[in-house]
Amino acid sequence: YSLRNTVFTPESAVAFAALGYFKVILAQNYLRGKFWANVALEMLKNSRPISATVQVNFTVNAYIMTWFVPMRESSRKLFETYRLGMKVGDFTMSMYALGLSLRYALLEGENLSLISRSLKENLKKMMKYSTVCAKLAVLDLIIVDELRGAESEPFAIFQGQLTNDSDLINDAIASSNANNVECAHF
Repeated sequence: YSLRNTVFTPESAVAFAALGYFKVILAQNYLRGKFWANVALEMLKNSRPISATVQVNFTVNAYIMTWFVPMRESSRKLFETYRLGMKVGDFTMSMYALGLSLRYALLEGENLSLISRSLKENLKKMMKYSTVCAKLAVLDLIIVDELRGAESEPFAIFQGQLTNDSDLINDAIASSNANNVECAHF
């Protein structure tokens, strides 16, 4: 309907970004996924930033464009998405964007000390807006600090509720959070 009748709304853009995501993740059709991602981004060009904008930017930069652009660019765009999300009040999506931005920075070879510091500085904010993001960030912090040979207390943020990675895995299993279980085994 949107394309046929040239009705371009931010909500339509979210749907097209999701279609691009499914084309990439389920069908492994990366070019079609990129096509629909670009359609979604084009729809947002002349709209003011709202939560839908954050959702589209997150989906496109986290799951689609990573197949076509350097990881550093994806990390940078996800950090921009984090900032935009905080500005428009989409705090949960903003935390996901921040977490993936830092994870992608790790994968593209950013300085481990900088990533560790950024994760530690943002854990409280992540915990405030999304405990799921905080849990994922703790897993990333464990990996980063192990690579650095540094000691840290990443579970302190959970104030005794989760004290180690086994607790985190059990928590993810209990809440049926497959993503956290998968990341914990990473």
